[in-house]
Amino acid sequence: MLYSFSTTSTYHKNDRDEWVIYNWLNTSYAILNDTTHPLYLYLESNKHHKISNIDSSIFVNNVDDLEYLISCLILTDDQEKITNQIKTQYELSRKDDQLLSLILLPAGEACNFDCVYCYEDHSNPSRMGEHHILAIESLVKATNADNIQIEYFGGEPLLNAKFILNLNKKILDWSNGLPQKRFYSSATTNGYLLTPELLDSLYQVKVHNFQITLDGLAHHHNKLRPLANGRGSFEQITKNLANIVARKDLKDLRIMIRVNFNESTSSENDIHQFLDFIQELIGQDERFSMLFRSIGDYAANNNRNTDANHICSSNNVDTLRHE
Repeated sequence: MLYSFSTTSTYHKNDRDEWVIYNWLNTSYAILNDTTHPLYLYLESNKHHKISNIDSSIFVNNVDDLEYLISCLILTDDQEKITNQIKTQYELSRKDDQLLSLILLPAGEACNFDCVYCYEDHSNPSRMGEHHILAIESLVKATNADNIQIEYFGGEPLLNAKFILNLNKKILDWSNGLPQKRFYSSATTNGYLLTPELLDSLYQVKVHNFQITLDGLAHHHNKLRPLANGRGSFEQITKNLANIVARKDLKDLRIMIRVNFNESTSSENDIHQFLDFIQELIGQDERFSMLFRSIGDYAANNNRNTDANHICSSNNVDTLRHE
């Protein structure tokens, strides 16, 4: 199968010898700093030529990477799809029912975890504060968008929960007097700080969607996702999840449990025990969903040394995902 970069994607090599690919249509991107990656090598060998066709066979050992690039519309086998997407987004932007979508990092890339496969630099102490709230509030009020969506990401966004609570309250106070305005927000969090008290506070200011990661049973999860001090995080996260299950009054909560897996965590015995545990934990609660993703060498992006045992072999991804 032949693919090409979509007409909305650009690529360049930065001063760190990384190939950066960006899709301005949906703001998705990829950073290639592994000089042995097939796409890195392909871009290197064709940097003085216009790239038209990329044979999918070069991704034979990087199938997940190819799937990501296709899903983000960075690579395509049909440019007409991209053209139609541009037309669709343009038409939506022309309607009164516009969408303003923001991704914010309240705590920067800071985190209370030290996940073995993490690609982020947690040493940056920067935090979003009051001046950011004023700027974002001005932006929201200046747009004609009727739908306002904010996703809180990190690092660990709940390390700066005060910012989230204050910003959401500002937007709610403004939008409550404008019935046509609809405000949604979500958080991608490790779940450790999502205590009953904080959950209540976030719910009151319209943070109703969460993605929380649980990488298998306790002995696997604690090895992959320890706290920064080295202690396990499984017990507190599952305690917080159990509290959410018990809060039947929070009917419009939506919780996606993300599971990053490798060969070790996906042994037949362990995966069945884990799924039994999840079933017992959430029961038939329809507010919960599951997302399974293989563990790649994400830490290489941060020049960290990751034990190869933690990385899921690309040869086994499809088999393990469907077992």
